[in-house]
Amino acid sequence: MVNREKSIWDLEYIVVDFETTGSLAFIDRIIEVGAVVFTKGKIIDYFSSLIHPGKSIPPFITFLTGITPEMIKSAPPAEVVIPKLMDLIGDKIFVAHNARFDLTFLNYELERLGRPQYQGDVLCTLNMARRLLKLPRRGLDSLAEYFGIEITHRHRAMYDAEATARILGKMLKILDSEGVITWEDLQRRLDGSYKVPSNFMKLRDIIEEAPHNPGVIIFLDEIGNVLYITKSKDLKSKISNYFYIHEGISKNREELLKHTNSLEYIITTTEFEAYLLEKELVQMLEPRFNKTYQQKQT
Repeated sequence: MVNREKSIWDLEYIVVDFETTGSLAFIDRIIEVGAVVFTKGKIIDYFSSLIHPGKSIPPFITFLTGITPEMIKSAPPAEVVIPKLMDLIGDKIFVAHNARFDLTFLNYELERLGRPQYQGDVLCTLNMARRLLKLPRRGLDSLAEYFGIEITHRHRAMYDAEATARILGKMLKILDSEGVITWEDLQRRLDGSYKVPSNFMKLRDIIEEAPHNPGVIIFLDEIGNVLYITKSKDLKSKISNYFYIHEGISKNREELLKHTNSLEYIITTTEFEAYLLEKELVQMLEPRFNKTYQQKQT
């Protein structure tokens, strides 16, 4: 599984596209696979093969893809190609445009071969586009046009996979500009979190330095007044959580983020020490947002 704290740029993605005899995985078959390995903003490896489906190719599919019955006569069957693809996938993140479609076909082929279903991490560029881009259409053609990416042969697996990888790179840059750094950040962003206030986003770098230790986090306004104090058994994780606003967030927390200008933390040896320190500091400093929170609890 993916290291959730690794940079989205350092992760290895395998971007996959299948051409098939139709849209129903339980009766249709894959006729071509294209895959590229994408990391650090560039494509570093390619994999492509036609696949003999063991059944005829409908004329419409030939018209759409340009893949003819003659082209697949000597193509290897799925039992030869799919294991090679799985070896290349390894523990990389599986990426596709409308990943559900491609994964469904892949899992049906794996089932036919008596192999386990794919259980790794998945990233859907269609879902990413829905979350990140205000566009009327988010199909592969529309995104390619939006980002200025040329697809030389549309509906051929390798060319579509390569275009999808380049679109992925463009959207990773958008995420980077929002302060989305790690795979865990990315998952939260795609789960529907809203962008935090710009003043709080400027504090994003503190996550890089914060340790996985217990301690107390202190929120301060622009003139250094203490706004809020909270304890945590894991400072890095707790601070990271504040950079995501989800459905149902309290007005209290929303206001806190709007007024926070800086963050500080104090490391303790144990979680209990963090609890005692939090209690002591709250009693001494009486932070505004701790008071508001306590009033809501009573």
